[in-house]
Amino acid sequence: MTLFKAIDDWTLGRCTRVAHAFQRLTGRTNFFLAKMGVAAAIIDLIMRILNHFHQFLYSKDGSFNTAVWFLLVLMLVHDALRMDEAERSHISEERVAIPGVTGYSTFHIRFIFLSASVVSTWLVVGALYTIINYRIIDVIGDLSFVYGVSIYFYFIAVEPLRPQKSKVRQWVEKLSLGTPKAAHAES
Repeated sequence: MTLFKAIDDWTLGRCTRVAHAFQRLTGRTNFFLAKMGVAAAIIDLIMRILNHFHQFLYSKDGSFNTAVWFLLVLMLVHDALRMDEAERSHISEERVAIPGVTGYSTFHIRFIFLSASVVSTWLVVGALYTIINYRIIDVIGDLSFVYGVSIYFYFIAVEPLRPQKSKVRQWVEKLSLGTPKAAHAES
């Protein structure tokens, strides 16, 4: 086992623990968390597209880069829609394999984006010290894509727990147990 595989396994193990704890608490699966990663990446891509037409970030992308960002937005929206289908499939009794949802989250792709996240963080920290006009919006723009895609690839690799009633739903049901009886007794 290489060092890179060990780092990937450790990160995937932490993501699995987070996804399972989140599912027990809210009833939402790892696919919901993967959609949050897609949302972060989409926010970055939309910022870059808008920045092309009216510059508000430190640097401006060219027309070719903007076209590539636009195509990436379309691909990520398509993936987010497949996450909805995967989550619905998980909740139903029969699990349907959603082609492409978990099939391309391999060790290599996950580790590339994890490494890109680390490198991007170091580059942004360096930019904060050297560029005077580098603002928080630039930091969000520079980091949200790589972090979002990393979150996406790691959370779609997690195997969700079996469907069960969430703790939040159990709390709500316990709180509402007395309410219907009291209202029914008054009528």
